[in-house]
Amino acid sequence: MQHTSRLRSIQKQARKTKILAFDMGSTQTRISSEGKQIWQEATCLAVHPQSRMAISIGTAAYRLLGKRTSKTELIFPIEYAAVGSMHYAVEYLRILREQLGWGASWMGGMNQPIVYCGMYDSLSPLEKQQFAHCFSEAGWTKVRFYSAALAALQASKRSSLDTPHCIIDIGGQSTELAIAHGEQVIASTKITWGGLTFTDAIQRLIIAKYHCAVSWHTTEAVKKELAFVTTNEIPRAMKQKKYSIAGKDITSQLGKTVVVEAEPVIEAVSQLPETLITNIQHFFAALPAEIVTSCLEQGIVLTGGGAKLEGMVEYLRQTLKTEISISDSPEADILRGLEVVAST
Repeated sequence: MQHTSRLRSIQKQARKTKILAFDMGSTQTRISSEGKQIWQEATCLAVHPQSRMAISIGTAAYRLLGKRTSKTELIFPIEYAAVGSMHYAVEYLRILREQLGWGASWMGGMNQPIVYCGMYDSLSPLEKQQFAHCFSEAGWTKVRFYSAALAALQASKRSSLDTPHCIIDIGGQSTELAIAHGEQVIASTKITWGGLTFTDAIQRLIIAKYHCAVSWHTTEAVKKELAFVTTNEIPRAMKQKKYSIAGKDITSQLGKTVVVEAEPVIEAVSQLPETLITNIQHFFAALPAEIVTSCLEQGIVLTGGGAKLEGMVEYLRQTLKTEISISDSPEADILRGLEVVAST
């Protein structure tokens, strides 16, 4: 009797299906449920180089970046918003499912969550199929894919408007430009340019100017503290900023602490946004004039973690001659939009 009662209780819990919003990017995977973010960690695995078995995923694996040994190898299964390695994408999703508590198979999948996953519209049909296959192979049985652009527009309450809207999603490795009209994306393109473009440039600067090798974690911190993009003269307050970092002397290989100044960092990244502007101009040039005019009149929605770079909003506003709108947490726009979609 007691066993039967306990089984019924478990089955009742299992029927309370959770809904997850899932944003799996090249650098970060973010998951939310009921308005709360339950996972935000790097989309990577640490694997044993001989056996190819995964040792860890997410933050635990990412800490090994720049500290690789013969015992571990770091794998990023998503490249430029698409699946780069089917095998490791499946392995990452399998371990993630287990760590989130949905790894048990003895319940027949009853307790599996319903997943709403954002996906770039600019991916090819094959690339989209690969994403779906990886989730399925990893044991995620209830996955519904949805346009990442429309999800972000849902978060900004623009998804169902009758006029075309442009959204720019700046990710880690890539950026998607998309035009949405009503509930459809009518044009989209992906460029291999994103937040890591700035990180690479800053890391090279630190090596060249300070003769110091630093980890990606440290370089990201420098970017957040000192990087700044502008079409105007650099503000004096920004020029005077400094940031102390620890690394390794590239000659002696001994530990080294240096103070990085903002001005050379700003100069190192100053030309990088031009690539984005050029691609936006090419994208607009291939569209009917009335669509472009409507988008510029309505203003452009900026989203993605890379949109938080200091000065980026004002830079785009001045170069594109239109209003740029951005939320307080652009990296969470897709999740918020997916939760709206899931609730309707």
